[in-house]
Amino acid sequence: MLKILMVIFSATGNTAKIGEVIQDELAQIGAHVEKKDITSYEDRKDPLDLTPYHAVIFGFPIHARRAPRIVREWLDTLDGREKLCATFFTYGGFTTHPTHFSTREILENRGFDFVSSAEFPAKHSFNIGGWSAMENRPNES
Repeated sequence: MLKILMVIFSATGNTAKIGEVIQDELAQIGAHVEKKDITSYEDRKDPLDLTPYHAVIFGFPIHARRAPRIVREWLDTLDGREKLCATFFTYGGFTTHPTHFSTREILENRGFDFVSSAEFPAKHSFNIGGWSAMENRPNES
């Protein structure tokens, strides 16, 4: 059985919601997915043991066209051990580039074997300007 670790940073719940869908889809094809939430500082302090897993999926929101700074700094502490990995991102803004590239670069530099990346629209949750973007996302589509 394929054993996958899904690492999630989800301050508003958008990324966690997409992670649940991905986890359910992988379970339908026989994969076992364990989740590790690194949203809190305490959870990022724990060492990440990748030994029991065949692959790792990282799920993060996009902040200012990148994974959040605290996530990038945390990723830079990992030892990928040539594990297969993939990423997915949620976003409520209007651009996602260069998030995929910059996160891939960090992961490859840390020894991961990067396979793929995806992005999903989600409600824009930090808005001091008063405008609406991607309301009612993520949704079924």
